[in-house]
Amino acid sequence: MYAIIKKNKSMQDLNDLLSSVHYLNHPLLSGLSALLILLMGIFVLSRDRKSELYRTFFWITLVMSIWFFGNALSMFYFNNFEYAFFWFKFGYTTVPLLSISYYHFYLAYFKKEKRILYSLYIIGILEIIYLWLFSGDHKTADYVLPNVGVIWRTMSPIFYFLLFGMVKYIILSTVTTVSFLNKYRKETALLKKQELKYLTAVFFVTIFGTIEWLVIFGIPLHIAWPVLPVLVGLIAYAILKYQLMNIKIIIKKAFFYSVGIALAGGIIMAVSFLSSWFTERIPGFKFWTIPLLAGTAAFIIGNIFWRKSKEVDKLKYEFITVAAHKLRTPLTEIKWAADVASDQKLEEKERQRLISQIEYSANRLIDLSDELLQVAQTESGQFTYKLNPEDLEEIAREEIADMESRIREKNIKLTLEAEKNIPKINIDRIRISSVIQSLLENAVMYTKDQINISIRKDRTEVIFSIKDNGMGVSKDDQPYIFSKLYRAQNAYLADTEGSGINLFLAKSIVEKHGGKINVNSEGAGKGSEFWFKLKII
Repeated sequence: MYAIIKKNKSMQDLNDLLSSVHYLNHPLLSGLSALLILLMGIFVLSRDRKSELYRTFFWITLVMSIWFFGNALSMFYFNNFEYAFFWFKFGYTTVPLLSISYYHFYLAYFKKEKRILYSLYIIGILEIIYLWLFSGDHKTADYVLPNVGVIWRTMSPIFYFLLFGMVKYIILSTVTTVSFLNKYRKETALLKKQELKYLTAVFFVTIFGTIEWLVIFGIPLHIAWPVLPVLVGLIAYAILKYQLMNIKIIIKKAFFYSVGIALAGGIIMAVSFLSSWFTERIPGFKFWTIPLLAGTAAFIIGNIFWRKSKEVDKLKYEFITVAAHKLRTPLTEIKWAADVASDQKLEEKERQRLISQIEYSANRLIDLSDELLQVAQTESGQFTYKLNPEDLEEIAREEIADMESRIREKNIKLTLEAEKNIPKINIDRIRISSVIQSLLENAVMYTKDQINISIRKDRTEVIFSIKDNGMGVSKDDQPYIFSKLYRAQNAYLADTEGSGINLFLAKSIVEKHGGKINVNSEGAGKGSEFWFKLKII
């Protein structure tokens, strides 16, 4: 099945050894990777052609896609030395520029001077000239493996080209990764530090691209086609969606999107291979059985994703509905009061009352606008966090004292239990205070008559929880309770003026501190317990 055009009889053993690798590599998959990467580059560039960062990203995708395209055709023409050799050289024309483009991205991201970059590109151009003028011809190839491409003799002219390229790739990809790592270590802003951490991780993975150069030692392990589209997808999504902000969310989304695209090609190959394998080995086995099973599985998985997308649509609708309602109510009050106040026959006392009503409604609009602005700032990463060692119990007691009058008005029995010798945690005091305030306000608003607050240590974390005996949270509402502008139906009936923003902001703040927040409730009418946990210094 995997015939080898040989100039060396020992290659049969190597073919047997690498047969599993061949299944994972295919001209079609390399070609699809080239197309996918190039489309991502074009799409990003189309968003802002004047941005140097966007142009640099497009340059990286162009270099990668040419390499993939040449590699795909080199494998496709494995039975023709001359064609395989030409497309190999075509693909590797841009390889000397790949590691340079990584370093270029680092310089563009931090807007640094590029003097050394010009020297690096000159070296890359000289490598390309050497490849085309002094690397020999197709007769220098030892052999060609299907789904692998051209393999070269040690000490041949092209061997030196590949060896130098490998050394340069290791050095520049490592320098780029270390440069991002140094910036990460020096950064003090929490969000920026997260961003740099994940970018460092992305470029650290590029170092392992060195595996592709093992071909010069007779080890053709082509792993780039599933890996590089993932890395490109991570950076592309970050640039487009959040301008490299809120990177933690980006990594999660882009990783699953990009891996899904890469796996799709692998699944197609696997289905084809399994169908052929079973048909050849099992008498009477129908070729269409495996595709049928795969199609059924794909339908089930697709249905699950469709349901999830409907849930997202529900949240978007909820966001628009609540936001429109909250803005429309005070605007209607202002319009009504202004129309009535304009009546010349109206008594002065009544006119002053209406003016006060207009002022009150205007202040409500300002408050809501501030809340929506906080949501926008949180999602775009504009909040800065000043971390210092703080006592969580002290913060909790301050918030309880601020709400003491409301607690007394509702005759609520409130208890605070804190373990002794709770260590301090590294937090932004103002932000975490707002989280505790939001959770306490919720408990006071919806409880019947009792609130229990506890602060305890659990190994490397401090856990804050606030429990009430109020209306609770239904199982259907629990997955969405921390979504922006989302409010449970029973909460809406109890308090029509709530905005549904505070819990969303609380979740964002806790997660920016590297913590976790959630709610426990047995259902509607059975009370609820909101809690969050943060790392100990």
